[in-house]
Amino acid sequence: MRLPFSSRAQTGPSRRPAPAQVPPSSTVDVAACYRSARVGGDYFEFVRVAPTRMLLILLDVAGDASEAMPVAAEVQELLHTRGPELFGGEEVNEADAIAELVLLMNRAILAAGERLRHTPAFVACYNEPLGVLTYINAGHTPGLLKDENSVELLAANGLPLGLFSHSTHDAQIAVIAPNAKVLLVSRGLIETRSGREEFGLERLCRFFQQSAATTAPRLCEEILNEVSEFIHAGNSGLVGRIRKITSSDRIDNDVTAVAFGRRAVAAAAKAT
Repeated sequence: MRLPFSSRAQTGPSRRPAPAQVPPSSTVDVAACYRSARVGGDYFEFVRVAPTRMLLILLDVAGDASEAMPVAAEVQELLHTRGPELFGGEEVNEADAIAELVLLMNRAILAAGERLRHTPAFVACYNEPLGVLTYINAGHTPGLLKDENSVELLAANGLPLGLFSHSTHDAQIAVIAPNAKVLLVSRGLIETRSGREEFGLERLCRFFQQSAATTAPRLCEEILNEVSEFIHAGNSGLVGRIRKITSSDRIDNDVTAVAFGRRAVAAAAKAT
């Protein structure tokens, strides 16, 4: 797993967020993989905001890394300070809390940048005992929810952040069944090209539907490998071999994959 950030949070014009840390959990399996072309502002984060609640964030901050990373650092600070305040109570209305959090994130992005900063965002709170994902997709690539029967799109339901100070977003809810998985990817991954052909959402859905990966780290690794194979093989469909992305692979976009899955009760008990 490669994380795109420095070893510690920084201050000043070159400020960058600290590396994302996956909170330990016996009931949910979480991971992220990142491959940087040094051209964009992909940012992901996981925050334990309560004993049974976890925030999962994926942003695509407009601009190159030098412009985007200070904005991401502001968002990270907000998540870690206000997140526990908004979600820490036992009787929290998670839909209201995530709408308030996204409003605060939008204002932080506007305040941190010297100009309007187009920032598609997928912001979610996962309630572990209930297996419920409360999310807002603010102009981001659709999330994908896979259960034993199908792949469902968690589509955008609002404008990207960083554009209008008073934009509001309504929360959506998805039930995560045992052994179900959620996959989030950056726009750069979807838009990766092989010749004139784009990797695309349809190809991603097909890959996810057919993937036999049983863990979140393996799923993230496989999707980045699939992108690499697509670049090399062109329009050849799903490939039957796995080859890890290397530094020699030409990827013009920053590509990020974030995955999490709900463990079955027996697996969760074994993990403890």
